[in-house]
Order: sequence, then structure tokens, then C-alpha cells
Amino acid sequence: MTSRSVERGRKIDGRLQREVLALLCSDKADLFLIELMFALTLAARGEYVVAGTMPPGSGEKLRPFNELMHRISSVLLHRRSAPDGAYPNEDVVLDLLEAGEAETGIRWALDRSIERVKRVGL
Repeated sequence: MTSRSVERGRKIDGRLQREVLALLCSDKADLFLIELMFALTLAARGEYVVAGTMPPGSGEKLRPFNELMHRISSVLLHRRSAPDGAYPNEDVVLDLLEAGEAETGIRWALDRSIERVKRVGL
């Protein structure tokens, strides 16, 4: 891990960090990221805002989901176009886990995706 990764990862669940890193370093990396994107869409469903019925700023809970979807899709695109120059796996892991620490739905999506890829093998 890079020194930046070690510094960022100090408060992150070590077991989860190891599981996500192992998946990202495996031949199931893309499948895991796709499964995670799907799980994030499920988790974010409860955060929709109906225009005119919610106070301003109610949609802010969707922001972490959207930012993470952007990050994951960017990683997938870079993995396809420049596999050797893709984002460092350690940084991707920390981005995912930090988001999961901040938002319960994201943590659920991570756990669900890990379990599905490990159990079902997608």
C-alpha cells in the first residue's frame, strides 16, 4: 500500500479492506464493481425526493451514492482502456470503504456485493 493509502486506511475495517482488495486484484474485479454499482442503485432508492414535497436539500443523501457511482464507472473505464495505468487498487478500496463508513446504504451495498461474488461467483 502507498503511504497515502496507509494514512487514509487507519480507521477502516481491516477485514472489509482485505476482502475488497482481494476482489479488486482478482479476475472477478470487474464483476464485483458491476455488482456494487447495481447494489448502490438498490440502496439509493430510499433517498429519492419528490419535487415540491420535500424541503430544499433533501436530495443531498443521494450525493454520496452518485459520487461513488461516478468513481466506480471511471475505474471500470480506465481498467478497460489502460489496464496497467488504471487507478491503484488500494486507492479504490479506500474510496469505497470511506464512503461505506459515511453512509449505511453504501456499506450494505459493499457487503452485499462481496457476499454475492464470493457465494454465487457471478
